[in-house]
Amino acid sequence: MGIQPLRDLHDYWSLQTPISRCLSRRRFTQIRRAFTLRDPITSPRKPREPWWWRVEPLATTVRQACQNHWIPGAHLAVDESMIRYFGHLSHTIKAPHKPIKEGYKIWAIGDHGYIYNWLWYSKDCGTEGLRQGSTRNTCLANTQALVMLLAKSLPEPTNLGYTLYLDNLFTNVPLATALGELGIGVMGTTRATASGLPKELAQLKQAKKPLEWGYLETAITNRAQCFLWQDNNRVLGMTTAYNLTDTVIRPRKRPSATSTSAAITRPIFGDSAVKDLLIPIAIDAYNHHMGGVDIANQLREGFTTLRTQNNRYWKPLFFWLLDIALVNSYLLSKVSRELEIGPSKGNHDHRKFQDALVEALVAYSDTPSQEHQGVAKPTRAYCAYCRTNLSNWHPKNQQSRRFGVDITNISGNSRGQEQKRLRGSKVKWGCNQCNVPLCKTGDCWQLWHKI
Repeated sequence: MGIQPLRDLHDYWSLQTPISRCLSRRRFTQIRRAFTLRDPITSPRKPREPWWWRVEPLATTVRQACQNHWIPGAHLAVDESMIRYFGHLSHTIKAPHKPIKEGYKIWAIGDHGYIYNWLWYSKDCGTEGLRQGSTRNTCLANTQALVMLLAKSLPEPTNLGYTLYLDNLFTNVPLATALGELGIGVMGTTRATASGLPKELAQLKQAKKPLEWGYLETAITNRAQCFLWQDNNRVLGMTTAYNLTDTVIRPRKRPSATSTSAAITRPIFGDSAVKDLLIPIAIDAYNHHMGGVDIANQLREGFTTLRTQNNRYWKPLFFWLLDIALVNSYLLSKVSRELEIGPSKGNHDHRKFQDALVEALVAYSDTPSQEHQGVAKPTRAYCAYCRTNLSNWHPKNQQSRRFGVDITNISGNSRGQEQKRLRGSKVKWGCNQCNVPLCKTGDCWQLWHKI
């Protein structure tokens, strides 16, 4: 369903999609209606369990698998991820300026599309691992404290020299200092109101005096290099991982004539639509590595298993976990293939992986199982166990074999004499390995396989 999204669920059977080869529409709807990860009746919510308890322990298992099968690279990004859900719930948020306007928010740390770890977020309960007011006595707000939690989940953060790329929601001087104590570098944009940012840079950001393209103003605060760089707009940022004076040549596109800073930027390009220009290495690295979580969102959205209508609040969370497992599996297979045969030249590797996975699952469902399984039989027949044990069965009009119990009403024969008709019911269900009919209800299945 993620490969071939259709508006109506019944179209998957009317159009003969691969799922119709595995099971019938009626069977699928029955499974979909009864499907649950954790039954609140047999396994109710325990004290102090989080609000996403309905997807546990699957969420913990997927998280551990994501961390066990991937070695993070040196450049990681921390960003938010949204799960579309329009139900009335105190845990969802509304973000009218985002591609997904309403749903669940998740904080994630990604490595070029691979989601290594995440934290659940609720408008009512806050961020996972951060209690209300838990950072009151520290210099970090909850928005910066969640970055510290994700950074500490990395293997050996002090020795491997990671660099985190952050947007202006997270970056400030106290966070850069705290990450520096862990041996983790920072590169990110920031806001004029960010804590610890020098006032002269904040004032220069708000100044109306035009600046030349490429203008760079720097200031150092607590070992964090804060800067303002004039690109199409004035960019505020800070870093502890790069030297701001180091530059690199990169092709840049000329902005449109209607751009707000066209008068500053367009004269540099002249008549060229693309031109090689010198930019700071810190800016170039930010452009290349900041999309670690956004790439995962793009891969997930292209083949998502999430459907618009969900009558259970936990189902979007389950489908998100399923999509993350699929995307991470694809990236693992891509890296493994590149190590064996080199980089692929195709442009549809993700689609090919999804198609191969579907074919493998369909082939697995078509493979006959070596275990005893209950299947529907083409014709009705008497239960093999009932006949063998002379119980609840008697063929019609064979009075010499009177055994079992009376399961029918007493009726008269043609001569007016009363006679007990001891006859069992025929069944259309049995064992695929034994190739015998068995009662679908009762204990005939268990007793037959103990013989």
